[in-house]
Amino acid sequence: MDNQKIMESFLQLAFDSSSILTGDYFKEEKYHLLLEMMCKTLEFDYGELWILNEDGDQLIKSHISTVLDPSLIEFANYSHTISFAFNHGLPGITWAKKAPIWVDNVQLEPSFIRQEKAKEFSIITGVTMPIFIYDYLAAVFFIFSKKQKKQHPMFLPLLNNISNNLGYSLMQHNLQQELANANEQIESLKDINLKTIDRIFSLKDPYTITHQKMVGEFALKIAKELDLDSKTVKQIHIASLLHDLGKIAIPQEILSKPTMLNKEEYELVKRHPETGYNVIVHFPFDDDIKRMILEHHERLDGSGYPYKKTKKDLLFGSQIIAVADMVEAMMSHRPYRPALSTDQVIAELKIESNVKLDKTICDVAISLLQKNQKIDL
Repeated sequence: MDNQKIMESFLQLAFDSSSILTGDYFKEEKYHLLLEMMCKTLEFDYGELWILNEDGDQLIKSHISTVLDPSLIEFANYSHTISFAFNHGLPGITWAKKAPIWVDNVQLEPSFIRQEKAKEFSIITGVTMPIFIYDYLAAVFFIFSKKQKKQHPMFLPLLNNISNNLGYSLMQHNLQQELANANEQIESLKDINLKTIDRIFSLKDPYTITHQKMVGEFALKIAKELDLDSKTVKQIHIASLLHDLGKIAIPQEILSKPTMLNKEEYELVKRHPETGYNVIVHFPFDDDIKRMILEHHERLDGSGYPYKKTKKDLLFGSQIIAVADMVEAMMSHRPYRPALSTDQVIAELKIESNVKLDKTICDVAISLLQKNQKIDL
């Protein structure tokens, strides 16, 4: 394409993608429409979508694809037989870099493990685009052309903008779904003005709704295994679903930073339990729920935050959320590292057991993990 046609296609891509992202579509529909639109507008021959497997450690090809050149159907079918780990293969490298990648000729790219198939089907240029929701990878787009494409300086920044907007769109959908689910599943939340929580989150990107949901599910399993009374179980579930509410006060560039935080950044993050408590303190929750939100980062030996409380000063529910929070964090991809394996998580729990974390709770968590009771990360 000449420069004028390239600019026209970029403008069309920006306009069409905006319509898709703001439209009332389910996540899979947005993926499909966006992938098809990218291939048609940019004149690429084939596009595929890679998603995380159930364990969250491998990218696998989804059922969503766009085949504009029928000769590539067999290539699309072959791609279902492979997968990519973090930082391996172009989708895995895209996962690690958190940015689009352009490859002039995939037949000559060492990190493209389908080189021979690319030669067989005359595939040349390849472009990836990652989608992140909060700091969690959601998917990787991969589009291909049988023609040699010339990269334009505006192309990758445009893709990055589309990627960020899609991630934000999916965040908003997750937030609305999370609040709706909480309202349906937990009777106590029916007394809360959910619109107020929605307004709080709308002040900036909702970073950790998915994380809170996963912590809530695992904390609920632990509480039930411990045979706690129904009121306490419900309190633990509610508190765990809202435990990171205070992260609304932390800039997203800190929450999604691809490297370890510096001292000043970490001190800012450590304020979120108290911020969350201050947000929720005037809602009609039991006081114990508010305390659990405040105490979920405290540790038995006084090494936690914000108040360095020790075991004698902590609610048992706070200690359950602390364990569930730690497990979910370790089993999830972070900007600076991939998800840990179940064995690694269990090993870490054994180290912290009876030191920072309650031994009884750790034993139950380990038992649940060993029984392969699913945590839907």
